[in-house]
Amino acid sequence: MSLSLRTLPRLSHSLALRHRPLLPQQRPFPSRQSSTSTIPKATYYLQNFLNSPAEQYILLLPHVSVPVGRISLPAHRPTDQFSTEGPSVDFISSLSASEIAENQHTFVENPAFRGILQDVVRQNIALEEMVRNEAAGLQAGEGWIHFCDLRQLPAYVPLRLPCKLVQNSSRYWGILWGLVLTFFGRFGRIPEVEDIIGSVLVKDGKILPETYEGLSTYRLVTTAGPMKLSEFMLGKLREKLKLF
Repeated sequence: MSLSLRTLPRLSHSLALRHRPLLPQQRPFPSRQSSTSTIPKATYYLQNFLNSPAEQYILLLPHVSVPVGRISLPAHRPTDQFSTEGPSVDFISSLSASEIAENQHTFVENPAFRGILQDVVRQNIALEEMVRNEAAGLQAGEGWIHFCDLRQLPAYVPLRLPCKLVQNSSRYWGILWGLVLTFFGRFGRIPEVEDIIGSVLVKDGKILPETYEGLSTYRLVTTAGPMKLSEFMLGKLREKLKLF
């Protein structure tokens, strides 16, 4: 579910969470020192607050940053697990993809994060390995290519006939395999629209980043789990988030 920045101001990168004023009852405890550097490396992190345990945000960085969105977990994390420096007492801990999937019905997307994601994809899609491989396989070197989330990418179907079929090759098997490729596509089936991040045009074998169009139907979190990008694109996204 996508909400406008006006109805969800806490999720806008222009209203950074680190600038929230410190309330009198939010004094950091001396024994709870910042331990952000000890947070284990993970893809996702959970941010919550000392006196607002119901406010939980999904981050891609192990510190206060533009959140992916808001989520509500049934059991709150210990408030002294990890803390961050700043005017408010924030706590950051690693968050598994399975925990996000189990509570996906409580997720509220941050529109600002979606905008950052699509900008990063547009700027780097020509260097994305999966897209480049698809572009190289296009007939006549022209057509539109989908850039898909990897959380449930369909199994890849090779263009060549499998070895066992080659050994027993016949016209029947050739026709059958051609129908399989035509009906299901190169990836076994067409991905769900909620898993297609965007599309880009390839012309004369060249990827044209300026033609990239993000899909509004893409969902950051589904029953299959949270967004899953390649290491390359995830790295580019994290670099961008560090600028805010």
